[in-house]
Amino acid sequence: MDRKVDPRAARLPAGHQDAALLRHEQQFREVLEKHAPEQKDFPDAEIRAVATTCFRASDKYVGEIAGQHKADESKPQARHDDEERLQDLLARGKDKLSETEKTELAALRLRTSFVTRPS
Repeated sequence: MDRKVDPRAARLPAGHQDAALLRHEQQFREVLEKHAPEQKDFPDAEIRAVATTCFRASDKYVGEIAGQHKADESKPQARHDDEERLQDLLARGKDKLSETEKTELAALRLRTSFVTRPS
């Protein structure tokens, strides 16, 4: 049987790729049976579509994290400026912010969430 292997599964050692794919599909089926028994016979194509969507969203998020880390390395002061601006906006209170400032606050929160904090 010749089927395409997900790029993330291709990173796994040979022989583990199919096992990983089957394990994820089985876990998805178990969740469906538990939480949505009426969809127990959910078509495989739709399961793969949902999984693909989740993987793409995850890849996008990880890409944004990598991009922010590169930006922080090239301009270390920018992270400090972002944190200061975030504190300024939070100090004013969400109720008193304009729509533009609320959008800026959301973007700042997202960017600062990408920062690796020492443990």
